[in-house]
Amino acid sequence: MENVTSQVQGTVKPGMTEKQALDARNAEKAKIQKESLDKTGLRSDVVTLYAGGEYWLYRYKKYTDVRLVFAPGTANGVLRRPIADNFTFPRYDLDFALLRVYENGRPAVTKDHLKWNTKGRAGWRTGFRVG
Repeated sequence: MENVTSQVQGTVKPGMTEKQALDARNAEKAKIQKESLDKTGLRSDVVTLYAGGEYWLYRYKKYTDVRLVFAPGTANGVLRRPIADNFTFPRYDLDFALLRVYENGRPAVTKDHLKWNTKGRAGWRTGFRVG
């Protein structure tokens, strides 16, 4: 993210009508977005905040190849007890899925990502084991 408020607001000159000011801001936002896209290759959007009080350039990397690599079977995710037991007995359902993002047919290498911890969450219900 980058603050581009002064650049966008600087295009409005004294004596401009509201329409002219709006057109000038929109033209500057389009110019900033195009320059950012050309420079970084990332999707770039100038976002208006606080009714025009601030303008921020947001950059995104768009992934189009997202694959499901794990999802538990139905038997693991569905509680097969009568509803009355829901508040009497704890529920241990396996309810998650793993997705992986690919680039050029290979798993994407990203700077920021969640890491799998084989030891579990530290300090959470010490000694607790499912199964």
